[in-house]
Amino acid sequence: MKKIFSLLLAIATIMAIYSCKSDDDALSAEIDNNSTYYSQANVINILKENTVQFIEDCPDNDSVLVFSSSIPDEALPKVGSIIFVPISEKTPYGYLGKVASIDEGEQIKVHTTTVALEEAFDNLSVDTIMNVFNNIESVLDAEGNSVEYEVIDSTLTESNDANTRAGGYWQGGVIKFPFTIGEREDGHELVGAIYAEIKNFDFNIDIVNNEIRYIDVKADPTIKLSLADEINIEKSVEKSTLIGTVNCAPITIPTPIAVPIILRPKFYLYLIYGAKGEITASMSLQYQKSFETEMHWRSGQWANKFYCKDLNNENPWGVTEFDVSGELYVGSKMGLLVGLYSATTGIGINVTPKISLSADAKLSTENLLDINPQVELAAKWSGDLYFTASLFKRPIAHYSFSSPEYVAWSEKLYLFPQFSDFEAIGSSSSGEVSYKTDSHYFLAALGLKTGARVYESDKKTEVNTFFPSETNTDNKGYHYFNVNVNGLTPGSTYYAAPVCSWLGFTWPSSNKTEFTTESNYKFDFRCESQTYDIISFTFDLNDNNSNSFTVNAEGQDYNNGPYFNAIVKGNLNKSTNTIDGTVEMNFIGLPDQRRIDAFSISLSDNSYVKTSKVLSNGACYTAIRITNTSDNAKMIKNYKGVKIVEHSDCNVGLSIY
Repeated sequence: MKKIFSLLLAIATIMAIYSCKSDDDALSAEIDNNSTYYSQANVINILKENTVQFIEDCPDNDSVLVFSSSIPDEALPKVGSIIFVPISEKTPYGYLGKVASIDEGEQIKVHTTTVALEEAFDNLSVDTIMNVFNNIESVLDAEGNSVEYEVIDSTLTESNDANTRAGGYWQGGVIKFPFTIGEREDGHELVGAIYAEIKNFDFNIDIVNNEIRYIDVKADPTIKLSLADEINIEKSVEKSTLIGTVNCAPITIPTPIAVPIILRPKFYLYLIYGAKGEITASMSLQYQKSFETEMHWRSGQWANKFYCKDLNNENPWGVTEFDVSGELYVGSKMGLLVGLYSATTGIGINVTPKISLSADAKLSTENLLDINPQVELAAKWSGDLYFTASLFKRPIAHYSFSSPEYVAWSEKLYLFPQFSDFEAIGSSSSGEVSYKTDSHYFLAALGLKTGARVYESDKKTEVNTFFPSETNTDNKGYHYFNVNVNGLTPGSTYYAAPVCSWLGFTWPSSNKTEFTTESNYKFDFRCESQTYDIISFTFDLNDNNSNSFTVNAEGQDYNNGPYFNAIVKGNLNKSTNTIDGTVEMNFIGLPDQRRIDAFSISLSDNSYVKTSKVLSNGACYTAIRITNTSDNAKMIKNYKGVKIVEHSDCNVGLSIY
């Protein structure tokens, strides 16, 4: 009976060993370093080709290896052992894990847990800058289909950092992703390209006597977006679309033992965009953002450095159609995931720059120039950093950092330029309009034209609209313009107003400036009792001469009397439409005969009006008459160079110079 019991006990023990394979059993199991299936480095059991050949499937997660059921027992990993599988067809990233359990069936599944690096390596020092885009294996969309891309041998940024090593900042290339998202019939279509670059990806780690001394991770991502956007929506839209996932070839870093550090970079890009309100717009967008990201572990503490480097405040939008009553934003999310012996666990860096635009501007608004709405622009960014805790023993914890959404730059711009120093001055049959505009507005450099519109005296009937070229730009960015308006009626009132034109729309301002073309008038002077004039000339009244005139004349008194010099002065009072002035006469050789006569005459009165004596010489009272004339031949420019002589029965003449 004792023999039977002993036999049963032995059978049960054997069955327990080969069917259960518990952790405690495997801890005592040792692998022969001279085995045809394994070699050993420190505590790591390295699978040889004779064992690797039995791996049937690529690992679909970080914790399972699938072997063929035909694998010899001595080749099968033991529970509790640390195993390393070199890069192979079935393990393209290598594989490092600690065997937790084994499931046997048609296939044998070996379940593992992550091995802390300081448990796998007694001493390890990694200090390298890597080119993550050096070898791209595939670029896939969300459905796993190949995506069009291009690697450009250039750089988006230049670095002046003198503290470079290992060849300095990588200048290896930029990856470009063209895309088309949305359909016009859906109300929005985005066509463009995303450019991405990661410089100076730096991974440093130091392990001494199975203890972590420090960890450094650094990357400088840059993203550039070139976009053409056609939107016609009346509802809110908010989307995030994967443009492409870049699967990079593994990066192998040698170590002092036969087990290398294998990093698997994966890079992905999303286009994010949204709109709310009523928007009909065709716009383009060009922007670029560069970032510096760092994670450091020292003395049991994590620290980070995370900021956006280029925060320029230039308007990144171009517009060819713009009816916006709401908000629109476009951005991109750029991520770098670096797996350690896998594609999913390890180091992660995300950056998300975003550009937004909001306004309440309808191009069909009649008085849009008067309203001149503001367009609010903003550049924002956020990001994430994380480091997987299970890569190391405690006390290093899982590290993660998520930044808030920072407003890197914001500005409100007027849709149109600001007009200033708008002036209109009349000449005899023409006018001149001048103005200046600023250069800092939303539609600057997009083909917007500025000008002036001239109206008749009713302020409604359009005479003409002018869009001149600028005559000058000062060092403050102000643009100066001049408009010559010809073919106007002398002595008439007109109005001029600023105007803007773009995309077939024209917006005049309701703020109109009055100006009057200069009138040609004839001045006649005589003794009140005489029938002919001894002084007669024409003159102009306009804004250029402040609506005043001064004429020097010479002539001869009645009945072959003495010769005289005369000074005639007049000034227009616009409110009363009257001219007030004086006639001063100095008789040659007769200083005591000097006289001054004053007058005030309405321009609507074409009859002779008696003057008043300011300085009397005892002679006759005089009278003047001022009549409007459109005879341009009698215009006297600066009262020089034109000679007018009128004859009477007494042959009295007058020269005007």
